[in-house]
Amino acid sequence: MITFDVENWKKDDKVWPFATLHGVYKESFGQDNIFKFLEIAFSNKAIKDLDEGLDGVNGRYWVGVKCLSSKNCDFKKASPEKMAQTLAPQNEFEELLQLIQ
Repeated sequence: MITFDVENWKKDDKVWPFATLHGVYKESFGQDNIFKFLEIAFSNKAIKDLDEGLDGVNGRYWVGVKCLSSKNCDFKKASPEKMAQTLAPQNEFEELLQLIQ
């Protein structure tokens, strides 16, 4: 795991509502090395473990996944079920912002 600190963060309630950002991340490989996973956690205080980002008020936690080779898998056809009452985000960053609010 890698820990990091971001100083002089420009506070933005939609992205990260605190003046400092502390975090930890870990990259790992899935079964048969088909997928690569990235786990990342943020907190408003220094952290050393991913679980410390699970505090929904003072921390955030995400998991990302990607295929290592398009021969084995790809996400081209993967998409969430479209719901009539939910507008689809215009880009992935906007979707991430919706998740952390």
